[in-house]
This record gives sequence, structure tokens and C-alpha cells, in this order.
Amino acid sequence: MTKLTKSLKQYLEKYDIASDDIRLSAILDVNENFGFSDTYLVLTEDRLVLAAYEEHKQGYVHQFGGYSRTEQDEQADMPAIRIFELENISKLAVIREISGGALYAETKEGDIRIGRFTNSRMGEVQRFIGAFDKVKKGEELTKEDIEGKNKMECCPKCGLLYPDQERKICPKCMDKKSIMFRVLSYYKPYIPQIIVMFLCYFATAALNLVWPYLSGTVLYDRVLAKDESLMEFLNLPAGKFTLLLGVLVLGMLSAKLTLLAIEILQKVLTAKIVPKIVAKIKE
Repeated sequence: MTKLTKSLKQYLEKYDIASDDIRLSAILDVNENFGFSDTYLVLTEDRLVLAAYEEHKQGYVHQFGGYSRTEQDEQADMPAIRIFELENISKLAVIREISGGALYAETKEGDIRIGRFTNSRMGEVQRFIGAFDKVKKGEELTKEDIEGKNKMECCPKCGLLYPDQERKICPKCMDKKSIMFRVLSYYKPYIPQIIVMFLCYFATAALNLVWPYLSGTVLYDRVLAKDESLMEFLNLPAGKFTLLLGVLVLGMLSAKLTLLAIEILQKVLTAKIVPKIVAKIKE
């Protein structure tokens, strides 16, 4: 259940709503203009009360789950009160919107929009509707109806929802440098293999440049063009361009086989190292 501040409870007493009369409360965090502002829903045995605060002024920081209003904020900004008799409301319902929802009340005069809220309040509003139905039927509210299940906690620094509620680690605020060095420590036993892998990467890059050079520039511009200077450079008999073509084909084949062998070695090393490191990290 959303806790009401002391000043709000005192303010509600002006409308004959004592603290002991309140069965459940919740917060809608968006106003009709889609600005961030808090509207408290207060449920008693026979009334539904709305306490709507003005849109938050500059300086407020909205986090996941809404604003954290202090007692000083409440005293400086009294809400507008709207009261519905439960006997005039047959049902509360939520209509989902793109980034949240709208809470509607089915009354004798027609549907009335109570307010809007973001997705961070969806669970709280749904629980409030369930409790409202029980109160309408005269049933007792259970502890789970009032307190709900374990609340999804957020990082107090940035407001981001914890991905793992058990560990309370924020991926946005964590010390990423520390984690990087911890992960690198798992690679220490495999430094020689990793060096070989990097050499394989460089060799692969070089051979991928050699292949198009041999199959393009050398083949067409030198061999098929019968460049005599290439014959002299390779110390081959003059005019033996067929022999030169054969030497080029052997060179291209050697480059391709060497590239294939290096890629196999690289993949074998990766297949051996990566699973072991991942297994250690998981352990």
C-alpha cells in the first residue's frame, strides 16, 4: 500500500476521512496533460477519494516508479480533493495506453476517467482495483491485497529497475571498470593461446588483402598482359608466360590453403578457450 504523508492525512481529516478509515491507497503519476504529477487514490469503506497535486515544478527528478515527495513538499502544495461515493461506482477498470494506462470508473451517470498513470504504476493500480471490488462486496482485505507481493525495487541513484531483484545491482551505476578487470582476470591462464589467436587475426587480414591482389592486379595487369619485367623479377626464362601463369596459380592456391588453415586454427582455439572462461564466470 502506498503510504500517505502525515500532512495529507491531516488534510483528509477536513473531509471527515480519518486515518483509521483508510483501507488502501495508491498513486496515479500522470495528469490529464500527460505531465508528471501525483494523484493519490484513497479507499475507505464507503468512499473513493482523489487527492490530486499540481504538476511538479522544475527541480523535481522523476525516477522509475514516480517522484519521492517529502513532507515539506506536501505542506507547500496541498492537493485538490475529489470524492466519490462507492454506492455510485459499479466498477473500476483500466484502459491500456502506449506508455501506461487510464483508470475509469463506471458510474450511474456514465464512465468517468479518474486519472492516468505510467507503466511503473500498472501493478499497483490493478491491485487497487482488486481491493476495490472486495470492499464493494463487503469482503475483508488480506495482507496481500494491502501490501501486495514483494515490491519491485529500483536503484536509488538513477531509478532504474533492478534486472535481478535478488542481487540489487544496477547495470547503469555499477563500476564497469572493476567488472572489466575482473572478467579479464579469467583470461590469464590462456594468454599464450590468445596471442596466437590475435596473430591469426592479423594473418587472416593480410591474406585477405593478398588474394584479390594476386587474382586481380597480378593476373590481369602483369601475367595476361605478358609483362617481361615480372619474368625478370621472378628469374624465369623470357617468353615463358605459361610457366608464369602456373607459378601464379600455385601462389594463389597456397595463399588460399594458408588462409583456410589459419582460420581453422583460430576457430579451434576459440572453441577451446571461450567455453572454459564462460564456465568459470558462471561458477
